[in-house]
Amino acid sequence: MTTHGAVVPPHSINAAIAHVEAGGRLIVPTATRCTVIDKPMLQRFRNAGFWLLKEDGNGYRMRTGKSSVYLLPGQLRFAE
Repeated sequence: MTTHGAVVPPHSINAAIAHVEAGGRLIVPTATRCTVIDKPMLQRFRNAGFWLLKEDGNGYRMRTGKSSVYLLPGQLRFAE
């Protein structure tokens, strides 16, 4: 079961991606679901030539198919 871990600080995309590449996971908890970002998911987007996460102001932008959603500061978390 995935639990809510530490918040990914603003402007820390490199640390977040390194965490995933080292076998960790990131989560985006919402009221209705919890999106899990792991190494295979990240690799699928890279193989297709797309970004999955990128910085946007103090938050992050997460690709969802052909569009993307804004993740508010504190919404993207390291998984324990």
